[in-house]
Amino acid sequence: MGSVLLFQPLTAAFFPVSVLPNVFRAIAYAFPPTYVFEASRRAVATGGIAWHLFIPALILDVLWATVGVASFVMLFHRSRVVGQFARNDS
Repeated sequence: MGSVLLFQPLTAAFFPVSVLPNVFRAIAYAFPPTYVFEASRRAVATGGIAWHLFIPALILDVLWATVGVASFVMLFHRSRVVGQFARNDS
């Protein structure tokens, strides 16, 4: 829950990305919700859906999911090698 509060301002949930300083703007575009909120904001303002903003969001979703699965597999394998699971049995 605490990490959500740290990343939420960087996802353009409350304000457009354009108001962020350049350093934070670059970080904001690394998160998929940024593109979704920007597309939603444009849909409200113009009445049309900015489909081109959903493509980077989809690519980032796949990228972050791949990083998460790879991290889990690596940590799971490391736990098996070290014997962490055997020590947890009581």
